[in-house]
Amino acid sequence: MNKTALKAILICLGLGSTFVSQAQQSKNVLWYKQPAKEWTEALPIGNGKIGAMIFGGVAQDRIQFNEETLWTGSPRNYNKPDAYKYLPQIRTLLQQGKQREAEALAMQEFMGLKSEAGDKEAWLKEIEKTRLNPKGPAAASFNDKAWKGFYVPTYEGWETLGLEGLDGALWFRTQFTLPDNWKGQDLILDLNKIRQVDYTYINGHLVGHSERDDVKRNYTIPAKYLKPGKNMVAVQVINFIDKGGISGYKDTTQHIGVFPKGKSVKEGISLNGNWKYWVQDDNPPAPAVYQASYQPFGDIYLNFKHQEYTNYKRELDLNSALAKTSYSHKGTNYTRTYFVNAPQNTLVIHLEANQPKNVTFTASFDSPHSQKSIRKIDDRTIALDVKVKYGALFGESILHLKNKNGKISVKNNQLVVEGADEATLMLFAATNFVNFQDVSGKPSVKNQQTLASAENLDYQTLKQNHLQDYTSLYNRFSLSFGGNSREDLPTDERIREFSKTANDPALLALYAQYGRYLLISSSRANTQPANLQY
Repeated sequence: MNKTALKAILICLGLGSTFVSQAQQSKNVLWYKQPAKEWTEALPIGNGKIGAMIFGGVAQDRIQFNEETLWTGSPRNYNKPDAYKYLPQIRTLLQQGKQREAEALAMQEFMGLKSEAGDKEAWLKEIEKTRLNPKGPAAASFNDKAWKGFYVPTYEGWETLGLEGLDGALWFRTQFTLPDNWKGQDLILDLNKIRQVDYTYINGHLVGHSERDDVKRNYTIPAKYLKPGKNMVAVQVINFIDKGGISGYKDTTQHIGVFPKGKSVKEGISLNGNWKYWVQDDNPPAPAVYQASYQPFGDIYLNFKHQEYTNYKRELDLNSALAKTSYSHKGTNYTRTYFVNAPQNTLVIHLEANQPKNVTFTASFDSPHSQKSIRKIDDRTIALDVKVKYGALFGESILHLKNKNGKISVKNNQLVVEGADEATLMLFAATNFVNFQDVSGKPSVKNQQTLASAENLDYQTLKQNHLQDYTSLYNRFSLSFGGNSREDLPTDERIREFSKTANDPALLALYAQYGRYLLISSSRANTQPANLQY
């Protein structure tokens, strides 16, 4: 967004909430013609306690959810004695333009106390045994047929391609064919960024190693390590916290690869593509950190026998905080409606069709947490239990089903719905968090209390309670710069058009209202503060 457009928003925001009527507002709807492929494309809903991202797939819909109090860490003292004494020195360094020195001093003396770390050295020694094995994964002759495939690179971490919540030691392997005119030459292997530690091998020979994720991996491959035909690249990646993997370049047009000295990847061989990978150890020691990390809770997966479809639409109406997925399959129109009800503190998913006995699907739980279990509570309720890897917090979420006609059951810890007219899923989630000093809470007790207060309410009542609560906040302010024909474009197309012409004032109003929507959805009275910016 250019500065002129941003200035226009700020000026108009300052005029107050009475300068257009509700009827004059823009539509304030985000909508798309296709399901979300990535997390950043999913539609967010929330009530300050429970948040969810709606992907809107047809054959399989994913609803990723979290709960406000599920974090790593445990109650401890975060305060470093006499930290304030270093503030003047940090300010002086900043005024002198010594940013790096100021940051180093702040990290050492001002940022508080780190948590207790696990035995990193002992774990690394154990990991090293596999790396130093002459017949291990670094060797060209190593048999990796049982390994799984994985696309490399992943700039935003291997988590974006399904390895969510994974830290530890992993191996990646691929190969390239040496061109005849490269024989006898030293080559450059350019992997750019790796998170965090790497040991990189060519045909079993170590060609590079770094322990910082901000160092460019641009390794020389001596000609003596190369051989005619196939050459094996093997990389052990060690990640202790946050994102992991062979990241490559943020600019995805720039590939990782191998090429002769003095050349570039464009003149060499790209290594972007499917590599083999193996998780050597996914239980690294706890890292020493200044503060805890917010955690996802889990995923709901809805599976349908709907492979072919038409008239697809995915939308989020900011005026009502209702997300919807709709499409047609074999002459029947299907609609899913999603919202997070604040009065009853429940995530609601309502499924319906315009013809009776056509709502058939399964609903299941999953979670990126390694310590998880799924169980049946009764014939219409299943539960997901999780515990964070580094910390004292654990939680329970329960998924409860209500249906109109049809048959329901629980099979293999999945809710099964067959031939219903409509169905409503209600998700409840809680943890053992009481406050920053107390983690003695009982999530199952909290969930049963919430379920008891909501299970006798029908879908329309849950929806009406949600609308009354949400609109009491959202409708305090309205904004319009006038409408235009671009409001009828899908939001992703509309944004691309705006980047070319900047001629869509209604998009600016939508942008401002989306910010308000996100804040209402992420933090409410009597909830924890929002922990992300929009």
